[in-house]
Formats: sequence, structure tokens, C-alpha cells
Amino acid sequence: MHSPSSVLHGLRHTIRLLRNSPGFSAVAIATIALAIGANTAMFSLVNGMLLSPLPYPDSDRIVRVLERLPNGGPNGISTLNYLDWANQNTVFEYMAAEAGPVGTSRS
Repeated sequence: MHSPSSVLHGLRHTIRLLRNSPGFSAVAIATIALAIGANTAMFSLVNGMLLSPLPYPDSDRIVRVLERLPNGGPNGISTLNYLDWANQNTVFEYMAAEAGPVGTSRS
């Protein structure tokens, strides 16, 4: 472990070097600031989209059921199919339909 006097000496030496080359110091500080900002932005994005739970009670129990075309693309579910699923449901506690443009799969 370093003694307090050696840490203080190293800090003084670092400040002296930074004063002697202000251009390098500005670039180094700006680079560190950009890196910290980018990491903070990425963590906020990942935390908000992947790590935080959904704002619903028992959000770990919510599922989304989709139909797929034979070629693998998303398919709009017809009203009659949804009604059949809802009437014959023995697995889900509750079912709801989602309306929106076909082909915008978010899964």
C-alpha cells in the first residue's frame, strides 16, 4: 500500500504534467468524458429495455402469442382465430387481442 505522502507526491506530479501540456490534457479529459457519457447512455438503454421489469403486476407471467406464415414472416391473427383461442383456452389466466399494422413483430 502506498503511503499518503507518496500518493500526494504522485498527484502533484500528475498535475504538473497536465499543466505543461494543456492540449493533451484537454483531449484526454474530453475522451474520458465521452466514454463515460457513452457508457451511461448504453447502460440506460439496456437497463430500460432489458433489465427493468415491465410496469405491470406479475409481469414475468405476460406472454405474447403470434402466428407465423409458412415462410416465417409474421401474420395477422384473424378475429375468428382469436375468439377460438379465447374460448378454448385452458392455459392462460386472461387473453387479449392486440390491434395494429400486420408485419410489425416486436418479439
